[in-house]
Amino acid sequence: MSNRTWLLWSVGAGLLGGLVALFVRHPFPIDETRYLAVAWEMHWRDVWLMPLLEGEPYVQKPPLLFWLIRLGWLVFDVNAWWPRLLIVFFALGVLWAVAALMRRLTVRSSEKLEQGVPKVPAVPWGEPLRTAPAPWLAAAALSGFIAWPAWSSALYFDVPLTFFVVLGALMLLRLAETGRGGGWLALAAGLGALMKGPLVAVPFVGLVLGLPWWASHLPWRDRWRTVARAVGWGMVGALLPLAWLAAVYWRNGAETFWAVLEAQGIGRLGAGADHAAPWWWYLPVIIAMVWPLGWRGVLWKGATRASRQWGLRFVVAALAPGVVLLSLIAGKRAQYVLPFLPFLAVAFAFAAHAVQHETNEREKRDAAFAAIRHFVLVLPLAAAALVLMVAPWVPRWEETVAWLTPRWVVVGAGLGGIALSYFWWLRRSETKANVSAAVIAALMVAWCVVVWLSATASWASQGAFDPQPIATRITALRDAGRPVVFVDGRHHGAWHFAARLEEPLPRIRAEELSDWFAAHPDGVALVVVDHKRLRHGECLPWRSDWVCYRMAHQAPKPAASSSGKSPQP
Repeated sequence: MSNRTWLLWSVGAGLLGGLVALFVRHPFPIDETRYLAVAWEMHWRDVWLMPLLEGEPYVQKPPLLFWLIRLGWLVFDVNAWWPRLLIVFFALGVLWAVAALMRRLTVRSSEKLEQGVPKVPAVPWGEPLRTAPAPWLAAAALSGFIAWPAWSSALYFDVPLTFFVVLGALMLLRLAETGRGGGWLALAAGLGALMKGPLVAVPFVGLVLGLPWWASHLPWRDRWRTVARAVGWGMVGALLPLAWLAAVYWRNGAETFWAVLEAQGIGRLGAGADHAAPWWWYLPVIIAMVWPLGWRGVLWKGATRASRQWGLRFVVAALAPGVVLLSLIAGKRAQYVLPFLPFLAVAFAFAAHAVQHETNEREKRDAAFAAIRHFVLVLPLAAAALVLMVAPWVPRWEETVAWLTPRWVVVGAGLGGIALSYFWWLRRSETKANVSAAVIAALMVAWCVVVWLSATASWASQGAFDPQPIATRITALRDAGRPVVFVDGRHHGAWHFAARLEEPLPRIRAEELSDWFAAHPDGVALVVVDHKRLRHGECLPWRSDWVCYRMAHQAPKPAASSSGKSPQP
């Protein structure tokens, strides 16, 4: 399949799927709504240096993404679509960077190199490539991992971080080959640090320290010289976040400065970190994130055949030390793995190229096990469909999970339809050694699942994940001059952006509610309950719980409140 065809598939699916997912779903709580609240507060307060949430410094994240959101709002006015469209642009940039990295790893170098740096052969180690894989095959392989479509339109910092990581890796490879690209490497490292803090450095630990291994085509002196150059340019890039930290120290004081370092670096290392998990936690997460393409056995067979081909050492140097180092950090979340998926996609592109001309005989000999292999491949999607169709009828779940309604049966049926279609395609194509079709099928399945869930989740949950209904009610109450308070827990600024609040939504403990009503007899308290029988008065579903509006004449039940379940990232 031609490179242009792979480009059309990967970019077309990424653009179309990302835009559809963007416009058919609302910002998802609590992370997307919180980041919008931070950007909104910076906007209406006209603050650029330090992110803010409820009038306090938001030290958990660097400012670059919030700056880009504000710049878009200055052009397009305040809206909910620009921040997530920005992520779609970054996702498309990642696809381009992955294709460029793949091209750099496979094409025979013909450019004029600086004096003293030898020309790089097509294969500096191992066996030569008879034909070069299509560069955009790697981008299509990345789109075949379910995690990539899932985050490609979501307002998180990790897709932009992935762009800077892959761009930096591309420039590091160029630096090793030609001695040029150091400035771009510094810029990628610096902007990556302003996007997600020190996590940008994790993939580069193996790439830089392992350079004498993967750049074995260079003389030893040139290898260590390139390592020194890479470290030097990385230190130049570090000047960007250091300049921001210095400005924070000067403007906001030492307390905020140390809080930033604690929240974005040191505080994530110990066992007391938010989202702390055991060292092996990423193993099952990665296995789930690379479905369905990463579950194709033929690609793992191809990986063994391609193990001595050009570029695989570079990929291993990025993946193995980085994932190990990430596993040693106590704070863990699934999206932290995203910057490593492009390197895995490059490896799978080499694997797909290695087996693209395989004959049908082996597939025919394995036909007896084909049904089992295909069943395992569609099992995650089929299991998810079955759970969604059965869960609404389980009394305990139906009474305690606000978003779980009978409408999820329709969502589960849709996922089941996608699973059956994929299984049918697998059975039909069993004797056809068409790896290209397997990559395209995985890409389509991954995007279909994400778009289907994006289009139906809000309807199925009856607005439990939509911040607008509660935000509209808060706005109406405040416009009527009635005080509003949130009881017992943290709301994470979930409704600040949707309601365009320019004052923080105050919070009190449940035991303080009677005194608050005494001081505000016309006030309304938002009380979160976690069981249907605890509802009384007007209540709206919110995530797994219900938010009930309590007035002074209604006796509150402090024991029923159970908000603030989600920790700060």
